[in-house]
Amino acid sequence: MSKEIPFFKAPTQPLKQLGKKVDDILSSGVLIKGKYNQLFEEKLKEYLKVDNIILVSSGTIGLAYLLTLLNSKTAYMPSFTFGATATTASWAGIKDINFLDIDNCEWTLGKKSLDNTNIKNESLIVPVNLFGNACDFEYIDKIAKDTNSHVIYDSAHALGSTYKNEMVGSQGLAQVFSLSPTKVLTSAEGGIISTNNSELAEKLRWMVEWGHKGDYNTIIPGLNARMSEIHALIGYESLLIIDELLERRYHQVNLYKNNLNSNLFTYQKIHPETVSTYKDFAIIPNLIKSRQDRQDLINYLQDKGVNIKTYFDPPIHKHDFYSNLKNSDLENTNNLADKIICLPVFYNLPDEDIKFICKLLNEYFSKI
Repeated sequence: MSKEIPFFKAPTQPLKQLGKKVDDILSSGVLIKGKYNQLFEEKLKEYLKVDNIILVSSGTIGLAYLLTLLNSKTAYMPSFTFGATATTASWAGIKDINFLDIDNCEWTLGKKSLDNTNIKNESLIVPVNLFGNACDFEYIDKIAKDTNSHVIYDSAHALGSTYKNEMVGSQGLAQVFSLSPTKVLTSAEGGIISTNNSELAEKLRWMVEWGHKGDYNTIIPGLNARMSEIHALIGYESLLIIDELLERRYHQVNLYKNNLNSNLFTYQKIHPETVSTYKDFAIIPNLIKSRQDRQDLINYLQDKGVNIKTYFDPPIHKHDFYSNLKNSDLENTNNLADKIICLPVFYNLPDEDIKFICKLLNEYFSKI
């Protein structure tokens, strides 16, 4: 093994000049609710073209707050996603959680699964813009309208994605973005709630402050979910260079596609009217027929110093906590979870490392 290629490193290299601004924050004594929270919120409203932005300490707490406020008894969501999509619903007290299958090609909430599901009135529909690939917003919104349901998009991966030349962020009742270190844009830790519903936004702001308006009189159940000034500074400065961060990601994805043998791999189909962030570059090796086949590949790559991930295996409906729920046939979800691999993509990943990974993969499968 010549060197170790990590799966991910946070894009901190372009932010090394922040030391003076961090010193200024510390010298000011204003560590919360200061100018960088304000600057970050305003810049996000401008970037996403939404009326309201609420900064939170994590995307998970933002989604939990939203699902709690809407007070529905039933939720529908894909199983092929990070566990927090479901655990936030459980935390919000939703007992009737229904996992739906994904589209076989785009890997987002599938039309067939939605059509075959009797969506209850006044439910919550929680689609996931997986790896930055936007769902079919109009189709989902129609179902929500027909059933008097709310749509909350889990857009943890999608800050920077576009749909029909509009930024992902204004669709549905609200959306939640993650700013954790694995995302294209990070604030080290943190999250964003975007919504054009000002009444909802006001209640969310109360929840972020323990459920009161600043007068210590609790009017709604809340916790401390504020974003610190230092986290807001990192997020704000990252947003100023998001085009650069995205261009680097697009370059890396294209480099993979140009160097991998296209006959050996299947890629996520990006919705034709979407520009994805490619939070992860996920592929299916066509010759993998079982989980053991995939584990053999993982072991081979690890021996060569290459680290990969298998997002999202197991899918949520197979998690211990949710094993008692009845689910419809999730064939596409199960098949993808058994075979998917995610390859390294991050800002300062050298091109030669990507070419090396492609060479290893092409050679490995050409011998099978």
